[in-house]
Amino acid sequence: RSTSSPVKMQMTEIPSALTYYNPDPAAPTYYTVTFVDWDGTELKSETVAAGGAATAPANPTREGYIFMGWDKDFSNVTEDMTVTATYLINSYLLTVYYVYEDGTTAKTPYTGTYNYGASYSVTSPEVVGYTPDQAVVTGTMGAAPVEVTVTYHPIPYTVTFVDWDGTVLKTETVTYGGSATAP
Repeated sequence: RSTSSPVKMQMTEIPSALTYYNPDPAAPTYYTVTFVDWDGTELKSETVAAGGAATAPANPTREGYIFMGWDKDFSNVTEDMTVTATYLINSYLLTVYYVYEDGTTAKTPYTGTYNYGASYSVTSPEVVGYTPDQAVVTGTMGAAPVEVTVTYHPIPYTVTFVDWDGTVLKTETVTYGGSATAP
């Protein structure tokens, strides 16, 4: 028959430093390496022995961006770490064509480069005697080049032939550059 009795300890002095004793110095230390995307979404997490290398997940994708790599080295892991994907924003070409109704060129096309997600606003140039179907071309750059065609329509003018006494002899509508036919 055994009986147990509590052990009583009394400390009179607190040591200034404590030393941890590892009973198995050959036991490896492990660290957690977490790979995250630009927005903090976890892509992969793994445990790696001290001094070991982590294995990156497949390269992530992000619309309108190019994956550039990871923000830190993970080939010699010595602590828990978070590794973040880095990206370069893509730029795309905006081209605005200015044409007459028959498809011929009215003005030199506008071209500009815009980053993905950027807003653009391009005022259509003036063409005397014509009005554009879009006075301002606006939008947000997507993940591909954008081409827009602005068509210029002739402005109609009313020509009225009046007799010496104010009597209207004839009214005719002509477009810019056109000719009215006398009565």
